[in-house]
Amino acid sequence: MDSSRALALRSLLHGQQVAALATLHKGEPAVSMVPYALLPKGQGFVIHVSQLATHTADMLADPAVALLVVAAPGSAPSPGELPRASVKGRAHPCAPDAPEYPEAREAYLSRFPQSEEMFSFADFSLYIVTVSSVRFVGGFANATSILAPEFASVMGGEPAMETNRESFHSRLIDAPPEAVFASFADPTALAQWWGPAGFTSTFETFEFRNGGAWRLVMHGPDGADYNNESVFREIVPNERIVIDHLRDFHHFVLTVTLAAEGQHATRVGWRQVFDTAEELERMAPVIGPANEQNLDRLEATAVGRARLRPHR
Repeated sequence: MDSSRALALRSLLHGQQVAALATLHKGEPAVSMVPYALLPKGQGFVIHVSQLATHTADMLADPAVALLVVAAPGSAPSPGELPRASVKGRAHPCAPDAPEYPEAREAYLSRFPQSEEMFSFADFSLYIVTVSSVRFVGGFANATSILAPEFASVMGGEPAMETNRESFHSRLIDAPPEAVFASFADPTALAQWWGPAGFTSTFETFEFRNGGAWRLVMHGPDGADYNNESVFREIVPNERIVIDHLRDFHHFVLTVTLAAEGQHATRVGWRQVFDTAEELERMAPVIGPANEQNLDRLEATAVGRARLRPHR
């Protein structure tokens, strides 16, 4: 697999959160949906499933499974060109006393922190899907198949590399995902809260769609102006926003995830991935407090919007 396809495959698997799970049910094909996490170095996929689910019984009866991960609708010119990965593998239970359990649990909860309570449910358990082969389609006339060793090579080190160059913050906001998402989608609201405390923004271009441009000037409390240019790489309403910040000396990809908690709250994930660990180290003293201040302002805006539209 060439480097561009390898990057596209990694981006797809790290960027999406759910997969179609195909099992054999009494000799017939069956399909369901599962959230998934990735083990480091291409060791496999982690899923957390109920013993009451049909697919769990299917995996116990026959561990041969397949997963299908598809890019978000609208991220390609047509549905048929959406990047996707078809994964063939074998699923096995990962018991709490298994050597791989701590790593699998950490991988899953790092991606889905709102699922921690479910680990106390007796009928839920972790399964690991080890990969046999992957068929990756990156678009029209752009397909390739790889076996497990090459998949491990493609994915190998990527999570650790990202950990070394990523900054992650999380905030529980007392507002539903719709109100938090609307705080991004509404440029008037976004201009009020975007940036650290004391900053204001003037938007020159704001195309809130997949592939849309975002050009703005941030005005600091000291009177200095900062030109910014970004591209909205992916927008999934009420779930996820991926922003590619296009500055050569300060380039990063920001992924904002929105996960409902309870009836009316949202767990916001704020993940920045820089080009190098050195760049993150250089910026860490600034972006740490700045991101927390940005989340403070987002929280105030989203809670205010939610109060204008009370829960029914």
